[in-house]
Amino acid sequence: MRKYQFLLFIVFILSAGCTSSSSEPSEKTNPIHISNVSTKHSYDQSYANQAKSTLAQKKNVTKVFAVNSDKLLMIAIDVPHHERLQLKKYEKKLTKEMKKKFKKTSLKVEVSSDQKILWKLEQLEEEIRNGSISKKELKKKLEDISKLMKEKT
Repeated sequence: MRKYQFLLFIVFILSAGCTSSSSEPSEKTNPIHISNVSTKHSYDQSYANQAKSTLAQKKNVTKVFAVNSDKLLMIAIDVPHHERLQLKKYEKKLTKEMKKKFKKTSLKVEVSSDQKILWKLEQLEEEIRNGSISKKELKKKLEDISKLMKEKT
């Protein structure tokens, strides 16, 4: 009789421990907060805003920053730590997708997952939002970031 009760107790514990809680979301939602860069200052940032809204819908993208000039669209993304093993493949895929999306424009599209680029584009977005940067400075900073992207470490 004791063996039967013990076995029943073990089955009960195992079944209770393996059920999923209904209070937790079963599927991970992508909680990305995107701030659109103002289109009234220095440059029209509508292309950057389009790129950010497109990439924010991607499952493995946690942060997106983008800035554009008349000839260059720079995008920086951040992915979860467990996705870093396939980072180059994912970056290449997103670059191809963004180039296809902006093919009709004369923009050169560059996508990076480098943390330094992410940080610099975040700062640049903030400067544009504050209106503390001119068109000339924006072009210069984007060119510098582009050179930094091509640099091998």
